[in-house]
Amino acid sequence: MNEYKKWLMYLASLSFATMISRILGFIRELVFAMMFGASALFDGYITASRIPSMLRRLFAEGALTQAFVPVMIQVREKQPAASLRQFQNAMLGILLAVTLLIAVLFAMFPKVAISIYAFGFAEDDPRIEIAAGLLPILAFFLPLISAISFYAALLNSHRHFFLGGLLPAIGNIVLIAASLQVSSVDAGIVTLSWALIVGAVIQLVLVSFQAWRLFGGAWPTLRFYHPALRQVFKMLLVGIFALSAVQVSLFIDGNLASYLPAGSLSWLYYAERLIYLPLGTVGVSLASVSLPLLSEAIARKDNGEIQKQLHRSVHMVFLLGTPAAIGLFFLAEPIVSVLFERGAFTKYDVAMSAYALRYFALGLPFMMMIKLWVSVAYSYGKVKATVWAAFISIAVNVVIVVITMPYLAHGSIGLAVSLSAFLQSVYLYAALKKTVGIPLLDLKLFLNLIAPVSILLLTLWCCLMVYHNNVFLAWVWLTGTIFVSITLYFITYFYSAQARY
Repeated sequence: MNEYKKWLMYLASLSFATMISRILGFIRELVFAMMFGASALFDGYITASRIPSMLRRLFAEGALTQAFVPVMIQVREKQPAASLRQFQNAMLGILLAVTLLIAVLFAMFPKVAISIYAFGFAEDDPRIEIAAGLLPILAFFLPLISAISFYAALLNSHRHFFLGGLLPAIGNIVLIAASLQVSSVDAGIVTLSWALIVGAVIQLVLVSFQAWRLFGGAWPTLRFYHPALRQVFKMLLVGIFALSAVQVSLFIDGNLASYLPAGSLSWLYYAERLIYLPLGTVGVSLASVSLPLLSEAIARKDNGEIQKQLHRSVHMVFLLGTPAAIGLFFLAEPIVSVLFERGAFTKYDVAMSAYALRYFALGLPFMMMIKLWVSVAYSYGKVKATVWAAFISIAVNVVIVVITMPYLAHGSIGLAVSLSAFLQSVYLYAALKKTVGIPLLDLKLFLNLIAPVSILLLTLWCCLMVYHNNVFLAWVWLTGTIFVSITLYFITYFYSAQARY
């Protein structure tokens, strides 16, 4: 099997696993919408669950993992196996020590954490009590998911991508099963919290067993010393703010959104779930595959291989991200209606969630590009550019939300995320082009997309002319529209352009 086919196999494997997880995630959200709708109770759950989730992306899926993987590959390439094992064990020990300490603090002082995260809640807002009651449970999701992400990163560095992408499916299955067993809405929120923890424990058992089976895994140690750790933490201290720009923006946005009417956080939540399908399937998968492969090529100083990896990744972002963004923008209301409009989730909730989704969709391809550019920056050890990009992103995000929220309500958050993602990706591209010294993308790609995008827009316009908001017809219409649109898009693409990869 040639090198390009292997790359496609890695990407397809991880994307397929991620797609399964995202589909189950949609089923989970469907059940959530049916059981809880867009209510103050569910707003409280979202507020409590987002605190460990935000930090999880910081510690597990953010700066730490991005800094850890390139350094680990350098250690693996240049040092003996015993040194590599010592480095991995120390890294896992530090990760668990820090996240456990944070979880304990959250469990001891939940109201303080909630008041910091959602300062827009009034003192007598019932969402405060709901969130504070759930946080002592949900806080321990942080060390669990951090350990899961650590072992998944080990698997990815050895080019075993499938299980890491499939793991969220386990958590989704547990959450779905738990939701369907609840007898009341109040009890259901508590059950959801415990189900999240149980699902994480199962995931940790599976991924750690696989890591041990394939290459001996890693075991946390309190001996926090290895020469390579200094390099990791140097990159981490510089880049932790940069890689967490989206999370910091979401933190700020969550606080600002807490001033909006009850239900706003839920509408944003459902819109974000839909954005995470293509973002996770394409953006995260590309970044996860690219990071170890780029790091290996950079360690070998193989500029030809580096350029191939970059061109292929950028090619996939725009080839797949552009139709996904267009589809989510124009089909926002039918998609939300088909997926969520049942039970406690009303037509008004559909309209409000679709309203936010359209704004998020505007920036989808650039959100994908950020993940790729950040992987490139960390593979080269050039992290300072990501810091400046993050400053730009956060500043733009806050300014747009403050200015537009009186007019766009919760839609202002989607618009701010999209515009800040665009500016952040453009800045990173310009900075990395100087650092890498080779072309990062093929400009012919954009010309090749003109015809298929035009056909896609025409197809969606024709389909929307015959849309009927009826439960049965909507399912049939949406499935047919997506199938026909995507088929015509790719047929047009392959006939109008000579694909280089």
